[in-house]
Amino acid sequence: MQLWTVDAAFKYRGLSLGGEYFFRWLNGFSTVGTAPSFASLFDYGALLQGGGFWIPTKLETYARSSFVSGRFGTGSEFGGGVNWYPKGSRNWRLTAEALYLNHCPADNALTGYRAGESGTLVQLQCFTDF
Repeated sequence: MQLWTVDAAFKYRGLSLGGEYFFRWLNGFSTVGTAPSFASLFDYGALLQGGGFWIPTKLETYARSSFVSGRFGTGSEFGGGVNWYPKGSRNWRLTAEALYLNHCPADNALTGYRAGESGTLVQLQCFTDF
């Protein structure tokens, strides 16, 4: 397996912009039963996210977009949201966001993403760190 990434991020006076581009090769598969019709997989993708604080350390808005493309198709997302930090730190935050998913390549029970789904996802989350 090989994974190569290039990323950059900038912050200035409460504004941020960050992005990443990746390439991934998977090979050396071991199988039981019927072998796949390919010896390796290659995929690539990118993420771009920007945000800004309207009230320093308290209220932030953000927007993001990403995609993953490979042998099994292309999936993408775009959307944005608001983070509210009631205590002024990342230890406790409320997030409200709306995303449009197009053939989602991710699957994560914590975020509501399901592989292959398309549509609009609206969610409100509370994050805490101990």
